Amino acid sequence: MLLNYYYLSALGVLERCLFPARHKVSFYVICDYNLRLGRRDSVHNAMSLALCITTALTLLFSILAILPSQVVTAASGPTVSMKIWSPGPGVISVGTPVTFRATGADDIAVQGFQWDFDGDGEADAYSPADSPGRSASGSIARTFSVPMTSYPAVRTVDNEGFVSEWDVYDVNGSPVQLVIGSSAPPKVTMNRWSPYSTAGPDGSPATQFTLSASASSDEGLAKLEWDFDGDGKADATSEVSGKAIASATIAHVYGSPGSWVPRVRAVDVNGLPSLWAAYTAGAKQATTAITLDVAISELAATLKFSQVGAPASTGANGAPSATYAFSATSSANATSYEWDFDGDGKIDATTSTPATQHTYRKYGLFLPTVTVKDAFGTRALALPLDANGKPAYIGVLGEAPVARMGQWSPFSAKDPDGQANTVFVFSARASAQGGVQKFEWDFDGDGTVDATTTIEGAPTSATASATHTFGKEGSYTPKVRAVDATNQVSSWASYGGAVQLDITSGQPAQPATEKPSAEKYCDGMTIEQLMASGKYHVVDKRNSVQKTIFGTTGADLIIGSGVQNAIYGRGGNDCIITGGGNDYVFGNEGNDIIFGSDESDTIDGGPGDDLIYGMAGDDSIKAGAGNDKVNGGLGNDTIDGGAGSDWCYGGGGGNDKAVNCETSTPFD
Repeated sequence: MLLNYYYLSALGVLERCLFPARHKVSFYVICDYNLRLGRRDSVHNAMSLALCITTALTLLFSILAILPSQVVTAASGPTVSMKIWSPGPGVISVGTPVTFRATGADDIAVQGFQWDFDGDGEADAYSPADSPGRSASGSIARTFSVPMTSYPAVRTVDNEGFVSEWDVYDVNGSPVQLVIGSSAPPKVTMNRWSPYSTAGPDGSPATQFTLSASASSDEGLAKLEWDFDGDGKADATSEVSGKAIASATIAHVYGSPGSWVPRVRAVDVNGLPSLWAAYTAGAKQATTAITLDVAISELAATLKFSQVGAPASTGANGAPSATYAFSATSSANATSYEWDFDGDGKIDATTSTPATQHTYRKYGLFLPTVTVKDAFGTRALALPLDANGKPAYIGVLGEAPVARMGQWSPFSAKDPDGQANTVFVFSARASAQGGVQKFEWDFDGDGTVDATTTIEGAPTSATASATHTFGKEGSYTPKVRAVDATNQVSSWASYGGAVQLDITSGQPAQPATEKPSAEKYCDGMTIEQLMASGKYHVVDKRNSVQKTIFGTTGADLIIGSGVQNAIYGRGGNDCIITGGGNDYVFGNEGNDIIFGSDESDTIDGGPGDDLIYGMAGDDSIKAGAGNDKVNGGLGNDTIDGGAGSDWCYGGGGGNDKAVNCETSTPFD
């Protein structure tokens, strides 16, 4: 219900303003008009003030002050009632004039009637009211030149241009059909199509659907017309050749996802069509048409590998040669497979078949992936998983690393080496075919790692040093071991076989008591602040051992479990924080912010303007499409900016490599 009044706009046009009837207003405007003219054309057609004057329309505006506590009640809209046409009801011969009648009512005045003869919801003709007023009648004559069937409708138009709902003639609530022709129209029934599902989509865009229908006619059937998409237009025809009762089937492939109400109609030998009929669930729901639903199934893929023969060494430097076979499976018919054998985010090969081979010619741990694509452009990324759901790496291993502990400083062959607060300097060297990744120190000889020194670039030989204060007297056997780039670990090594480091009593050094500050991540907030912000759907796996973690299609805060994770953002503007280990992260669509761990991570930002921090470790970072920013952090990082205008920074301290970076700080 609306309250309306009119005002003169700056363009000299009478404009109508609307208020909800329940609102209280402090004034209202009364628009008077010429009662002899009986209409407000200036309002309905938005005529200029000058044109209103020339048509002798006299408007008197009276502004009456009322109390704010008063409520203005709005007028109701127009109503209409369709009457039985003449001649009728029954079959009307082609070429016979048919007169349609209706009555309407409106709080102000009924101006005329709009007529819809074919029942398609669009006005086909207009006739003025016999005598405009609050209650009025109207009629119109129509001659039909071809056989047809329909449910004619009418609606009232008031003198302000408002219309009523469409109304059809009915008997006890059942609409009466207009039949133009020499006999009753044919009858037709749409059957259930195949394949058909009550629980989900009926098929995919490539599914061939079989539709069937049965029809009958006293005059004999000429054809059945099929409307696959329900737009009221015949898309295909099945000829019947004069049979009184007939059935027909037809096949159709939609080729795209969507929902449709397929329909059928029968046409008799005189050209008289039935109404369009859709499949319904049964007699009790005969007015409820069932939709045919076509959807693209979510694509899922898996990847497996196996070694082909024994690994061999080639070349003078003993470089490896290890061949692996790969096979992929998918939940739909795939058209292409994009292979990334070393997990660096770059496509190494593309095939149309789900199997291929690759030979690795360097030592290392590699996480291969495959991207499967179907005919509709749907893509699915897969990586190999072990029995525990953990990413399965390919290890091309050389000989285990060898570590040697050097003499510490200060050192004494006869006397104690120092006191409790003495700062000792330890040194070591190591070699490894797979490259030295780090040194692990056990200062007190208890078999646990007390400190780690990371080696940038994983050279085949390296040296390292570390400092330690013992804090109390005693005798210790410091040890060191090396870890190569394939995570092979050497044996613990001590100086001179098992020389002890002796500490005499003395004032122990006081440990530092500086309180560390909380780590800050996305938007400069800590994890707790991010969780409390309400901006994200939180996926917190810090207290679990879950390996593979999925986000949603919205904005997620994903926190890794501290083990070697595979994290998939799926979609949305995500904040992803890995927990530790050599993690794999795929941000997917959206403007994501991704933080790697202190290990060697593989990060793919996916489409969107991403911000990626590799942190420490030898990371492989693929920014993907978009205007991305990448900071490799410590370690020997490999960065691919991808498509877009990208900014890349290696982070310093390593031999970093970068491609497709339009803006960057120079790399080592």
